[in-house]
Amino acid sequence: MSRELSAAIARFASLLRQSGLPVTLVEVTDAVRALDHLDITDRHELYLGLRAVFVTRPEEVPPFDRCFEAFWRVMPERDDDQSVRRWRSTRGARKSPRTAAIR
Repeated sequence: MSRELSAAIARFASLLRQSGLPVTLVEVTDAVRALDHLDITDRHELYLGLRAVFVTRPEEVPPFDRCFEAFWRVMPERDDDQSVRRWRSTRGARKSPRTAAIR
């Protein structure tokens, strides 16, 4: 797992906390571990995996959705974009990537 992705999860968890979700250190650790089992080039799979970790009550879904949309933005595929190449290289070429940006 790339340090960059682990740091992104920590920043995302901070954003969730700022939005009122009671995010724990255990959940942050679980989210980082979940990345090893998710196809992170599939934005919907990333969404579902992180939601399963961070959302514990139905009323937490709307703030989670807002945070996810704001934090994990879709980036256009461009060969000269360093962050997109780094994002792709963390998982290899498993699928045609739909790449999410790391804030």
